[in-house]
Amino acid sequence: IVPDLENLIRAWERLECRRQPCAYRMVPLEAGREVELRRGLKVHPFRTDHSVPSMGFAVIEERQKLKPEFLGLPGPEIARRRQAGEDLLYTVREPLVTFVGDSTIRAFDDQAIVRASDVLILESTFIRAEEVQDASRKKHTHLFEVIERLDAFTGTTLVLSHFSTRYTRSEIEDAVWQAVPERHRPRVKLLF
Repeated sequence: IVPDLENLIRAWERLECRRQPCAYRMVPLEAGREVELRRGLKVHPFRTDHSVPSMGFAVIEERQKLKPEFLGLPGPEIARRRQAGEDLLYTVREPLVTFVGDSTIRAFDDQAIVRASDVLILESTFIRAEEVQDASRKKHTHLFEVIERLDAFTGTTLVLSHFSTRYTRSEIEDAVWQAVPERHRPRVKLLF
C-alpha cells in the first residue's frame, strides 16, 4: 500500500501545482509494532474488527516517574542513588488520542488502550434501535453498543463519528442526546 499512497501524494502535489514536494515519511505499520514520533511520543497500531483488514491507532505519551518508595527523599539523596546506578524510575504510558476507525465494538472491548485514551474517536455508524444486528453483520458499531460501555471509558472526551449518510444531522443529534445518560453528556462530542 505504501507505493500506492506515495503515488497518490505525488499526483496530489501535481494537481495543486506545488513547486516543492510535500515533506513526509511513509511508515508501514503492523498491529502491535509501535512507531516513535518523537522522544516520549509513539503511535500504537492495533487490529480492529471490520469486513476488510483494518487498524486503529493510539498516540501514546511515555514519561519517566520516580518510584513511590523514593518519593520524599531529598534531591541530593536521589542524585547520589542515581549516580550509584540504582533504578529509581518507572515508565508511565498514557494514551492521549485514539482513533478506532471502521470496526465493531470489539476494538473497544479488546483493547485496554482504547478504553483508557484521554480522547477517543469512535465510530457510531448505526443509531436506530432496529439496526443493532445490521451493525454487527456489517462490521460497524451501533450507538447503543457505545452507550452500554460509557462507564468503562475512563478518558475525558469521546468523539462519535462516521455516522451513516442515511441519517440527517438532526436525527443523529436527537438519537445521541436521547441515548447518552446525563452524567456522560459533557464527555461526548459529535464529529460530522
